[in-house]
Amino acid sequence: MTINRSGSTHLRRWFAALMMSVSLMGVVRADTFNVGTLGEDPYINSVLHEAGSFLDVYNFTVNKLTNLVLGAVSNEVSSPAFGSILSIDGLRVGLFNLGSPGMLAFPLTAGNYAVEISGKADGRSGGAYLFSMAAPAAPVPEPAVWLSLLAGGAIVARTARSRRK
Repeated sequence: MTINRSGSTHLRRWFAALMMSVSLMGVVRADTFNVGTLGEDPYINSVLHEAGSFLDVYNFTVNKLTNLVLGAVSNEVSSPAFGSILSIDGLRVGLFNLGSPGMLAFPLTAGNYAVEISGKADGRSGGAYLFSMAAPAAPVPEPAVWLSLLAGGAIVARTARSRRK
């Protein structure tokens, strides 16, 4: 196959335009973190991304009925001299049940889940975020609560007994 000089120039321009459009769009980066079984101790992860779009997936398992506490915060860093150094635009967090797609109820039942975090790192050095999640244990009632419960039960029983007489 022969390419004449004008065809070669056209091909180079097309390739340069393609490279420029890819650099303007940013690279979509995807990382997967396997957390394992989620317990009472919090799972904490700090992530630094180069400039461009990203989608991170955190896979985890819940062994029993549990309430989930999670959060993701963008770590914005800027200076008057350099502007935005670390920044994430459009940070989004999604929670998915891997056993029943589309079905998610709280508290979470035993099963496999995934948290997806996405956004666009648009600072000079990219962007960073901090992610944490935990499955806290159910609170144990204080002794005063138990005493109040017993006293309330005694009052209800006494009232019911006096009405029967």
